[in-house]
Amino acid sequence: ETRRLTVAEQHGPTSTGAGVPMSVFWLVLQFFLLSIMDAASFSGLIEFIKSESSPEMKLIAPAAQSIVAGIAAWLASAFIQLANNASRHGNGGRGWLDGADFNRTRLDRFFLLLAAIELVALINYAFWARRYAKTQRSSGAGLVGDSSEN
Repeated sequence: ETRRLTVAEQHGPTSTGAGVPMSVFWLVLQFFLLSIMDAASFSGLIEFIKSESSPEMKLIAPAAQSIVAGIAAWLASAFIQLANNASRHGNGGRGWLDGADFNRTRLDRFFLLLAAIELVALINYAFWARRYAKTQRSSGAGLVGDSSEN
């Protein structure tokens, strides 16, 4: 986004409706990584829920995951509105995401905010995953070569 804004500033204001003279292929890498993340996380979450739920709950695990994904999408929309409203206070009444002209918005700041939140989420995930793995090791559940199964 920073590169796109730099190119837009170099070519002057785009009030004529002309786009930024930049290839759309700058987006390929990020969309590729997002696709891999979505495929891995959704299928991994379904498998985790199925493996950890009781037999009665196994049939509704994919539905529960879909509900969680829907709630997450709704919360993402609410977060965008919240971030835009909060950024209006220090930016002369104009939020980071206000307006139809992306060359006058501050998507770069919004993306940095998202990166900071995702870093906190990663640390949170690592904490709980490590704690869960320690619990599994101490109980001996799911370990390959467990002598109690032989």
